[in-house]
Amino acid sequence: NETLDQALRDLLASDFFADVSIAGVESGDIIIRIRENPVINRVILEGNKRLKEDKIRKEIKLAPRQIFTRTAVRQDIARIVELYRRQGRFAASIQPKMVNLDQNRVDVVFEISEGPKSKVRQINIIGNEVFDDDKLREQMATKQARLFRLLSSATSYDQDRMAYDQQKLRQFYLTEGYADFRVTSAVAELTPDKEDFIITYVVEEGPRYKFGDVTVDSSIRDFDNAKLASSLTMKKGDWYDAKKVENSVDQLSETAGLFGYAFTEVNPEFVRDKDTLTMSLNFNIAEAKRSYVERVDINGNTNTQDKVIRREIRLSEGDA
Repeated sequence: NETLDQALRDLLASDFFADVSIAGVESGDIIIRIRENPVINRVILEGNKRLKEDKIRKEIKLAPRQIFTRTAVRQDIARIVELYRRQGRFAASIQPKMVNLDQNRVDVVFEISEGPKSKVRQINIIGNEVFDDDKLREQMATKQARLFRLLSSATSYDQDRMAYDQQKLRQFYLTEGYADFRVTSAVAELTPDKEDFIITYVVEEGPRYKFGDVTVDSSIRDFDNAKLASSLTMKKGDWYDAKKVENSVDQLSETAGLFGYAFTEVNPEFVRDKDTLTMSLNFNIAEAKRSYVERVDINGNTNTQDKVIRREIRLSEGDA
């Protein structure tokens, strides 16, 4: 019996046969009855208006002169549905049909119902106490579907845009002093009619921080650390703002560039004190070699000599 069961499994696993049965076990005269799978004559797509036929055919595996199997049909249906989901059409459905022909051949027909483009019906935010939902929705690229946004693409559901919105929320809170803010959960649920999405964000705002001590630690001897620190826009006691930190990194990099250190790394080091709710900062300027001008080339001056233009250029060969 085990040998016969294995034979049945092996024959069905070959994908050549639609049905296999074994008789004659009692008498010992074994008869294996098989019904072969048909050969595909054509693969026909119907109902696809939003997606071009050549784009769908690149994804599906069924093709003329191949053996027809139900497994292959199910796999191709999943591939077509995924294509429509990438287009934002989550209500798309595929109905396969098989048209029997002579000589054990079939035409495979995929009847496609594309459905409408899925919109974001609602954006829910849970856990926010400092800022209301409307204020936070303003920061997002995704918008709720409303009549006045009928032609806007921002109301379409997009997984990549959803990840971007989480980053936008974090950036907003970091500029308002909430250094511990995080999005603990982000879920997009398809409505029962499969036409729209409801997105829910669960957030933790955390406490609001102020700037503590702001210092500069430079490995470049030409720099006065105290003077550089005093030139920064952030001051001790101000509300923490991540944007000011970014601007300060750019400012220190530009200052280093004015002294000829064109490729200086500025790394901000954060010291968070949860007891006093302060964020101290130390901008570490790494040691760097000065960059020098090797050559100044002037091209395209057919009417004016090089020396005339060079008089207007403040940099010369050999300058930092």
